[in-house]
Amino acid sequence: MRFCPWDLAWNGVVPLFLFLIAPIDFASGFEAGASNQYPPCLLCGYMTAALPPAGWYFEDTMLYEHLTAYNNRSERTTTRYSIWANITKVIWIADFPLLGANWGASLSQPIAYGDVKIAESGVKRWGMTDTAIVPAYLSWNLGSDLFVAAGFGVYIPDGSFNKQRALNVGDEFWTVEPVAAVTYLPDGWNLSLSATVDFNTRNAARQTTSGNVLYVDYTIEREILGWEIGISGDWLQQLTHDQGPWSRADEQQIVIGPVIGHMIGNVDVQLIYVHDLISRNTGGGDNLTLRFRGPF
Repeated sequence: MRFCPWDLAWNGVVPLFLFLIAPIDFASGFEAGASNQYPPCLLCGYMTAALPPAGWYFEDTMLYEHLTAYNNRSERTTTRYSIWANITKVIWIADFPLLGANWGASLSQPIAYGDVKIAESGVKRWGMTDTAIVPAYLSWNLGSDLFVAAGFGVYIPDGSFNKQRALNVGDEFWTVEPVAAVTYLPDGWNLSLSATVDFNTRNAARQTTSGNVLYVDYTIEREILGWEIGISGDWLQQLTHDQGPWSRADEQQIVIGPVIGHMIGNVDVQLIYVHDLISRNTGGGDNLTLRFRGPF
């Protein structure tokens, strides 16, 4: 992979909709409830624990998901949905250390479109989703191409939401999302692993609190003739049960797929595709991400 200064493009914790499908009752045990904030493989393709030099950076991510809802027995239901989203992120990297680490902050704003079909009926919705702020993400260079990092993000419930709607692209609750990561960069390789947990506040509109959810993302890629080529994946495991009348059964998912990247001028372009191996009480299927990032 390219070791240009901006190629160690910091990810932080990006928001995504994974919209709230609240009043819709999924058949065969896939019950309605507040959804998680984190789409599959959100931190895939990054040097997760490494930061670029001080300065301002941009990132734009386009995401498409075509999914089927799976029930508590990991069986397909009749519910299908498609999601389109664009996430714009601004990143600032400080020119002074904090706790002995390089550090930075970011602000992300997605726009999303959701199309849900249950048997012969369906509903569509688009709008602004919840804004995400990462007030601090710290990266320590341990030497010998090894980095560790820690930080947290906050999702602000300012997205499009109305409790009378069958489908929303915003969530009516706050989420705090700590993350820890490690990256090893020997001889053109990127070996990265991150662990993220969502802690959700109560959704007053639904009188429901979503359970805490763990996400583990990994990337294994190598620079070959100027191209970044590898695989990435994600493991999702709900840690605590939902609480309230709109509760649903605990989620679990494993996804995996290829990642490819290339520098075009001073912009790093990445294409990531993942597909689920296991899905339970969540949507499984095709997930395609196109990402652009570079310095201002």
